[in-house]
Amino acid sequence: MFAADAAADAVLAGSLQATGGKLNFSGAGTLKTYGTDVNVKISVAAGASAENKAVLSIVDDEDTTDINEGLLSIKSGTISIGNGDNSSNKAGIFQVNKGILELGKGVTLTTNGTETAAASTLQVSGAAASDATLRIYADTVKSFLAGDGTHASGSLSVDKGTVELLDPTEIDLATDLGAGVFAADAAAGKINFGTGSIIKGNKLAVSDTLTNASNLNIEATTLTLGNKTYDSTDAAATAFGFASATTQSLNLIQKDDVEVFVLKDDIKLK
Repeated sequence: MFAADAAADAVLAGSLQATGGKLNFSGAGTLKTYGTDVNVKISVAAGASAENKAVLSIVDDEDTTDINEGLLSIKSGTISIGNGDNSSNKAGIFQVNKGILELGKGVTLTTNGTETAAASTLQVSGAAASDATLRIYADTVKSFLAGDGTHASGSLSVDKGTVELLDPTEIDLATDLGAGVFAADAAAGKINFGTGSIIKGNKLAVSDTLTNASNLNIEATTLTLGNKTYDSTDAAATAFGFASATTQSLNLIQKDDVEVFVLKDDIKLK
């Protein structure tokens, strides 16, 4: 069992081998713990006068080959981030700054409360995109952004960070994370991509133009672009809206009666 309350600027370090229990950030703090198959509840409270930020900052030790000190893999439990009214309560932030945070299928990611003025934020932001990675399932992202009757919508902010979707099946970035979820700025129910943002996945698709995704770089084993109503030869047809894409296999889909696909995006095959 593991249970702790982190006061302002608290630091928790070492191997986390939790089989239950809670880690409550009542103020700002840093999480420097690693581990696999972890079962834990993490709570980041809203701040009374300023935003509370809990920061995951872990780095793999290259001298150890049997342990990845740069990975915190949570198999089950919850991550709850407090949202606020932007007055007496400021929203909480959980930031992946260094290392990999992996959320398994058994993890619930949610906001805490129904206030909507200040959105709870899951932040993936490091010195470079390779420094901070969130591994997560598309449905987990979608439910966090959507909220429900007792939990307000959350916000996902990615700036010099990587989001790796763990789904084995194809994920369409235009629809499967929610309709119109990309935004120029962090906001409730939205994903914001800053400079150097990456989305990775096994099978990714972009069926329609993405708005507010001009900073997004896509990395996929298989990438599919277009849909059965898309005519790339139409002068009005635009690029799909992302910055670049790297893939091993590229599939192009458009209207059945159109034989030529005019690619207007930056794609790297490797």
